[in-house]
Amino acid sequence: MRRSPRPPVSDDETAAELVEEAGRLSYLLDGLLADPLWADAASCLVAGPGTPAVVGALDDAGRDGLVLSGLDGGAVRRAVEDALEDPARAPVTTGPADVAVLALALEHRTDAECTRLLEEIAGRTTRAVVIEQARPDDLGGGADELRVLAQARSGAALRDGQAIAALGAASGWSSEREIELGWGMVATVLSRD
Repeated sequence: MRRSPRPPVSDDETAAELVEEAGRLSYLLDGLLADPLWADAASCLVAGPGTPAVVGALDDAGRDGLVLSGLDGGAVRRAVEDALEDPARAPVTTGPADVAVLALALEHRTDAECTRLLEEIAGRTTRAVVIEQARPDDLGGGADELRVLAQARSGAALRDGQAIAALGAASGWSSEREIELGWGMVATVLSRD
């Protein structure tokens, strides 16, 4: 069995900050969860600091019956568990899933680490939704700061759908489409045969 990619952060304070920042996703996921890709999904692998927002949105959308699995460990896992409204909904297994959601799971990883994570989930699912900040929010300020922060965190610029598709292609994924979520966030849908 392959070793899971190292977590993007290892200390509790930073992990808690990342999970708190990712809370903004809770305002953006309704459209994604109305997408037909969820029609036959009975299980979902969730990873990244946005996991609490995804789990909350799934529950709000009436999909609380989905079997959840996760990849996060260490400080990120503890921060996710602390942020969930219902700790019983914490993803605890790493089994197969109908769809995987990487919720801001790449923004703190180098390209090589992203590729390893996409390889890791490839053994568990044939469809992945990668949610990332693709560009600065058109309505907000601080675009330059956001670009510099992205470069500092991962060694890469903000990753749009094309960048996610390229990372996915390196590990056998094909890009199906992009779903605009708002505030510069994009969900890139990847699939494997």
